[in-house]
Amino acid sequence: MVDGLNWVCHNDKTRFFLFYLFFFKLARYFILL
Repeated sequence: MVDGLNWVCHNDKTRFFLFYLFFFKLARYFILL
């Protein structure tokens, strides 16, 4: 589990994808408001 998290943290593509997904959810939440 920890090794997996380490890999995600050091993988730029995965980090960028997660950040994009989080930003998209945040934007959609504000649009719904």
